[in-house]
Formats: sequence, C-alpha cells, structure tokens
Amino acid sequence: MLFAEHSARVPLIMAGPGVAQGQAANACLLVDLLPKIVKIGGGSLDMFGMPVDGRLLSPLAREEDGGCSEAIGEYCAEVTGHPVFMIRWGYMKYFHRDSDPAQLYDLTNDPWELENLADHSAYRLIAEGFAKEVMQRWDSAGLRDKVIGTQKN
Repeated sequence: MLFAEHSARVPLIMAGPGVAQGQAANACLLVDLLPKIVKIGGGSLDMFGMPVDGRLLSPLAREEDGGCSEAIGEYCAEVTGHPVFMIRWGYMKYFHRDSDPAQLYDLTNDPWELENLADHSAYRLIAEGFAKEVMQRWDSAGLRDKVIGTQKN
C-alpha cells in the first residue's frame, strides 16, 4: 500500500557463474525475476504466448548498467479513493494520485523521502517529465471507474 523506500525496497541478491561481486544501484522490480528465472531454466519468454513484463537482469549481474534503472508501481485497492502511481528513475521518485499534489523525491539527498521537490523550481523539468510519463502510461480516471465498478458487485 506504500511505495516509500523503507517499505517497498527489497534487496535482490544474485550469485553464481558470471555474477560480479558488488552492488548495483539500479532499481528493479519483482517482475524482473521472471525473465531471469526462465532463462536460467533454459526456457524462452516466447513460451508464454504473450508479452511478459519484466526485463532481463543479466546485464546488472555482470555490472553492465545498461542505462535502465526504472521501477513502476500502481496501487488501486483499499484505503485509496484514486489510483496511486509511482515511477522511479535512478534516484528520483515520483508519486501521482489525482486527488493529491504530486510528490517528487531525490533519494540520494533525501533517502527518507521527507522533502517534496515537485514544486521546487530546480526540479521543474524532472517533475514535468514524470507527470508526462504518468499520463502516457495510465488512464487514471478510466482505471478508477473500472475499480469502482468491480466493487459494486
């Protein structure tokens, strides 16, 4: 129900042949495990017959950044009257809910997410980029209508 780092961040530990020692700062999601597990097992994502969410984590295991450090979250269940969306790019994290002001945090300088930078002039372009991404990824009003519709039964 909460995308704050202290409640949502789970360490991912990988070990084995070809896995470099050390830490990667990249964000990833639990759905990123499926492609890796399928590959380790000798399978292919084509076996599912449909697109599969998640990205292959092998480049991170080999310390190849690949430039991708993204985490996406959405919450549409109890205790929220509107869907809550979260996008994390690198060390910047953004929250959107139609009923609340946007929230933007710089996790490098504010790991406890205490200072909302969404309206800070130095972060204006970053906040606008996140807001645009939210609008491209989700139809918040449509999703809310669907969720409310399922609750009426």
